Amino acid sequence: MKILIILFLFLFMSNSFSIEVKISRPCDNQVYSEKNYEISSNDTVGDLTIKLLAESGIPFIGAKEGFNSIFNSPIGLDAMDIISDDQMRAYGWCYTVDGEIPEVLPNKFILNNNHQEIHWFYGFAFYRAGVWESQCEDSSEQALTQYCLNLSSTL
Repeated sequence: MKILIILFLFLFMSNSFSIEVKISRPCDNQVYSEKNYEISSNDTVGDLTIKLLAESGIPFIGAKEGFNSIFNSPIGLDAMDIISDDQMRAYGWCYTVDGEIPEVLPNKFILNNNHQEIHWFYGFAFYRAGVWESQCEDSSEQALTQYCLNLSSTL
């Protein structure tokens, strides 16, 4: 009987692990909320992000498949900064897992016991002359001005 209990505990513990989930403020990239979660091997980045946003009381529009708005960030045309006739920045939410930007939606990134940190930040993609030159650049140096001015008084 003792062997069964030990075996059960070993199997249970090997299927759960801890990961830190962070979300940064949009305009200065300072961490606003962070929490460690014990999770099982079938949890995704999207699952844990929903938990953090709900538990922290952070307003958002989206689902585990992706987030259109966090902290009441603008969406659609309001999230674009037109620089010139052939240049613009399109702003939105990006995430890293252990410092790397995955190329999949958050509901498709299944976590495992090698992952230690999920970090959400407000970023932008840069468009010039018909080509998207970058994506998920940190927006704290190129802030969406009107939004950041309004947000600074509420956070």
